[in-house]
Amino acid sequence: MASQMDNAVHFCYDSFCVEIRHCVQCRITSYATIDTTKKVRTMNSKPTKYAFLIGAAYFCCMAVAHFFSIKVPVLFVYYNTPFYAYQDKIISFAVCAYVALFYAAAQHRAIARDAIVVLGLTVLGLSAVNRSDALACVLAPGQSSLPYWLQTAAIGLYLITLTVLYARDGRSAEQRAGGCGAPVAGLP
Repeated sequence: MASQMDNAVHFCYDSFCVEIRHCVQCRITSYATIDTTKKVRTMNSKPTKYAFLIGAAYFCCMAVAHFFSIKVPVLFVYYNTPFYAYQDKIISFAVCAYVALFYAAAQHRAIARDAIVVLGLTVLGLSAVNRSDALACVLAPGQSSLPYWLQTAAIGLYLITLTVLYARDGRSAEQRAGGCGAPVAGLP
């Protein structure tokens, strides 16, 4: 009967694969679900985990700096522009969401992609602000926006690093698991 099962199709998603086999002679279709939620597929590698934890620590420092209005480059992207202290307190509370997101991403691979997307949106948002007329209006005559672009680029480099680590973990996990395209053991 195994030789008669000549058509096999695999459909895969993050945590499972389904294999459908059809026996032409018997006119029987069999289905098998493969659970791929092994630890190797749901956990980040140590470098990826630590990269996300570094982000959580960075955002924690940023939240503290904004709360206490400690205007230093790196923790404040727009460190030498006019500001209102109450706005910085609001920013500090919002940054706490980044702290939680990046900490959770370090612990759970399923959340890591969301953190990467959020960081990508942040880089796009900072880039839009850097190019905006609103920023140009608050800069002193002759004041360059280069420091803001450098900080945006640094965050972009961190984004690229996280993306590469995340993708590498996904490829190596699939290789260790044998991929979903392999035949399912135990099926005729």
